[in-house]
Amino acid sequence: MLCCFFVLYYLLFDRILRQSLNNHVIIILLFICLLYELFDVPFILNFFLHGFNWEFPVSFSLFWSFIDYALYGTQFIVFSWATIERHILIFHDRWLFNRKRRFLIHYLPLIILILYSFIYYCIIIFAPFCPYIFYRLPAYGVPFPLTKAKPFYGLIDSLSILNAVKNASVIRFEATVLCQYRFNSDDLNVGWGPNNIRARSQHVYRSWSNNQSVLLFNDSDSYFQSTGFTLMYSNTYEYSIAFWLRLKIQKPEKGNSAIAVLQLTSSIPALSSDSYTCVMSIHVYPDNQTLGYFFPGIFELLNVSGSFIGNNTWIHIGIAFESPQTYYFYQNGKLVATDIKRRFSSVIAGDPRFSATVGGAYLDDSDPNKPDNFEQMKCFARIPTFNYTKMYGEIDDLTFYSRILNSSEFSALASSHVTDSSV
Repeated sequence: MLCCFFVLYYLLFDRILRQSLNNHVIIILLFICLLYELFDVPFILNFFLHGFNWEFPVSFSLFWSFIDYALYGTQFIVFSWATIERHILIFHDRWLFNRKRRFLIHYLPLIILILYSFIYYCIIIFAPFCPYIFYRLPAYGVPFPLTKAKPFYGLIDSLSILNAVKNASVIRFEATVLCQYRFNSDDLNVGWGPNNIRARSQHVYRSWSNNQSVLLFNDSDSYFQSTGFTLMYSNTYEYSIAFWLRLKIQKPEKGNSAIAVLQLTSSIPALSSDSYTCVMSIHVYPDNQTLGYFFPGIFELLNVSGSFIGNNTWIHIGIAFESPQTYYFYQNGKLVATDIKRRFSSVIAGDPRFSATVGGAYLDDSDPNKPDNFEQMKCFARIPTFNYTKMYGEIDDLTFYSRILNSSEFSALASSHVTDSSV
């Protein structure tokens, strides 16, 4: 502080030094340092002396914060301008020969920068746009007035700090996979995706096919259900589903039959958390062994004539929804159908929680012994479009993405599995 007073005294009381343009910025910086040493440093020392036992009102906290942030920030801004002005004074001194140019190039920038800095910190500290939360933290002894903009409601998972560089495909996979199930462990419900969303199941078993572990459905009430993941409006509710399927196709006992394969339901925000609506269902016609997709919300039925589901044969199924009105359907990595309907955008709304169920469990809606998750898999039970029958077969690598997979990605997935039909 004494050094600051000493230097300021000579710069201010010596007429030649005071009128020299190159000293004006130095004088301003010294004044800022002097104010900082007179106000802020004693407060910091007192805080370090008494710690959190030092109680002070909110008004003092605001004043202290303003002094600290305003002086500190202004010092950096003025110093940055000093480097630019010094270049002008050395190499372009003729710009400052007349009074008008001297004011515009020398005095006006200093006035604007200082006023801007102090007005800015006045607004964010004394008149913020959001309510304050005060944390009297010991960092530099300054109370930090933190503002709340919009609170974050959500989940953070799989936060990793690595000493290696991930490639773009790995990062994209981890960022967009909502849930994935590989059935490679004795715990069939464990999630293998980055979110580790556990599933629930009944009467399903771990089976081996070509040295690969798969999920077997061989009971009338077999099902596998993933629940609790959410599609966001910020991503326009776009999604993709991919999985391997091998069916044991049997001759149906009734006409107009279809094998129930997969159903996607979403919660209804306006109702209770246990209320779900059917978004889409996938079935197989045993007579001609082709795929069918049903969207009950818009009464849309799509029969994929270009598909063929061989008996006891591994088939890769892929679905991609491009908002707001286009569905793409893939089989074994090839696009077999495209459906465009303007009403597809009305099926999903409100950032609902989703549930995907494989298997046609509890098809009889009149069954009094329904499970507690019946609402999350009621597509086949309450939409009697066909005489739905149970699914007998296997699935593998069930994955749900929060983005659109393109043709090359579906093709890569389809080539990553052994498709020999032998068990």
